[in-house]
Amino acid sequence: MSDGGKGSSPRPFSVDQNTYGKNFDAIFRKKTPQEIEDQKAEDEAFKLIEQLSQGGETVSQRTHNP
Repeated sequence: MSDGGKGSSPRPFSVDQNTYGKNFDAIFRKKTPQEIEDQKAEDEAFKLIEQLSQGGETVSQRTHNP
């Protein structure tokens, strides 16, 4: 009977281990709390810049309450 060709040796990698590790981390690694906060701050800054470029309130109007 045939065992289906299974052996003890692993299949060859089509990419090197370094690239495989980076890709795996990019997909499955959980972000640290600091990375999450940094991303939130970056998103808020981007939204503010987007509002300003679309004619929204200016920074001086937003930061100074008379």
